[in-house]
Amino acid sequence: MEINFADTGADYCYNLSWSGYSDWWLPSRDEMADMYVQKIPVMFTSSVYFSSSEYNIYWSFYLSFDNGALSITWKNGSYIHARAIRGY
Repeated sequence: MEINFADTGADYCYNLSWSGYSDWWLPSRDEMADMYVQKIPVMFTSSVYFSSSEYNIYWSFYLSFDNGALSITWKNGSYIHARAIRGY
């Protein structure tokens, strides 16, 4: 399940009930980096995804699945998506 981060992504993922499961969360920057390194086969519709890891109250970390680059951006960056996970 993919969402646009215009909503509160971490809350949305935590409260998500989809496909018979309700134990979803927004992965941290370390979990996302591990998914990239492990080449976890996940269908992505975007190459850039927010993590649950905050830099400060205005900025959040995101990861590019094109090249594994970790960076920060405004939390209201609507061009970046979030991906709920249950485990990997």
